[in-house]
Amino acid sequence: MQCYRSANFNGLLASWHQMVKDGATIDDMSLETSRLCKNFLFITLKPQATEFKLYRARKCLSKDYFKLISELNYPQSQIVTKLGRANQVGKPVLYVSQDARTALYECSPQIGDFIAILEYKTKPGRSLNLQHVGFYGNQTIDPSIQKTIGSISARLRSLGYDDRGVSNTNLVHRLLGEEFTRLITPGNENEYAISAAIANFLLRYPECDGLMYPSIRLPCDFNIALKTKAADHLIRPSATYGLEIVGVSLPDIEFRYWCGATSISADGEINWLHGPTLPPLAWNSAGTAALQGPFAPPSAT
Repeated sequence: MQCYRSANFNGLLASWHQMVKDGATIDDMSLETSRLCKNFLFITLKPQATEFKLYRARKCLSKDYFKLISELNYPQSQIVTKLGRANQVGKPVLYVSQDARTALYECSPQIGDFIAILEYKTKPGRSLNLQHVGFYGNQTIDPSIQKTIGSISARLRSLGYDDRGVSNTNLVHRLLGEEFTRLITPGNENEYAISAAIANFLLRYPECDGLMYPSIRLPCDFNIALKTKAADHLIRPSATYGLEIVGVSLPDIEFRYWCGATSISADGEINWLHGPTLPPLAWNSAGTAALQGPFAPPSAT
C-alpha cells in the first residue's frame, strides 16, 4: 500500500481540481481517481435494521404537491443533463437520506417553499449493500449508522491492517469525505467530476447497491446514492408528506404539515389525506402530528 500524508494528498486533490478547471472529462477523472481508490479498502455496509427507511425531498411549484410517485422518484436518463455529486450525465441515481430531517435540510428550504417528502422502506426480505466513503476512525456520526459501522479502525485491524494502513485509509476517507461535501454552486456542475468519478469507480461492482457519504448540510448524518436497479428491486415507496416552510433560522426549520399519504395506488398515484386524517409524522422531532413544529439537527457531541 502506498503511504500518503495529508500534505501530499491535499496536493493530489488540488491537481485534480486544476484538471477539472482545464476541461478534464469524467473519463479522465475516473482514470485518475481509480489509481488512488483501488489501493484502499472501501467497506461494504449492510444496515441491520429489519425495516430500513430512506427519505427523499423535493420542492413543489405550489401547494398542489405531486400527484405521482414517479415525480418524486429518480429522474429518467434523458433529463439528467448535468453531473451530480454521484451521477454522470444520462446516468441517474436515486439520491436519498437517512431520515426526513436530513432530506429536508438538503433541499435548502426557504420560507414559503412547499416540499414533498417521500419515505421508502426496504422490501420484505431485502437489504442494501452500501459502500461508504468519508466515514473514518472514531468520528461522531448518527447513531443509526454508528452501530453498523462500529469502530472502522478496529475493523481494519481485524482485516490485517497495521498502524500505517489504518492511518492511510482513514486519511483517504477523511479527505474524500471533504470532496463529497464540497459546496458546488449552480452553474458549476462540472466541478462534480471528481466525486462523480469516485462514485463511478465504487458503483461499478455488481454487489454494491449504492454509495453512502456524509451530508453536506448535517455532517453527522449521511446521504445515499442508490443505483436505479437497486431502487427498483430492493426498496418501495411507503408514505409521503406535504410541508410548507414557515420559518427558517438555522439550525431550526418550522413547517406546516398540510397533507400526507400512506396509500399509493398500483399505478403510482399518491392518495393524499388532509385534516384530521393526516398520518402521524413519526420522524418529527416532537414525534407528533402537529400542524407546525421545529426540525432541529442532532447534537454532534
